[in-house]
Amino acid sequence: MNSRYFQASSIFIALAAAALSGCSGEPSSSDIEKLVETEIKPAAELQAQMMTRAIGGTAAHFKPKISDVNKIGCKADGEATYACDVELVIETAEGDKSKIVPMRLVKGSSGWVLSQ
Repeated sequence: MNSRYFQASSIFIALAAAALSGCSGEPSSSDIEKLVETEIKPAAELQAQMMTRAIGGTAAHFKPKISDVNKIGCKADGEATYACDVELVIETAEGDKSKIVPMRLVKGSSGWVLSQ
């Protein structure tokens, strides 16, 4: 009976440690993709609307679409802060373009946020 209890508690501790390790450390690829989706894409759409109004033409011409996000790497840049290099693949009227973008991410109480 004791060996089963020990075995079960060992498994629980290992699972808890694995879950907690996922909560700390640098941002994951999905964390970065979520930030691009919620913070960068809306800003790009607003910029496209402004360009359309200022210059004329169709919004599709000025509206680049971020089609892929790839985390290249992150390194600690202070407490709960990471400097990350991210590859954005952008679809434009001239074709796909790949751009490496530096991002500074800070872990706040509600998750990762972009920092200037």
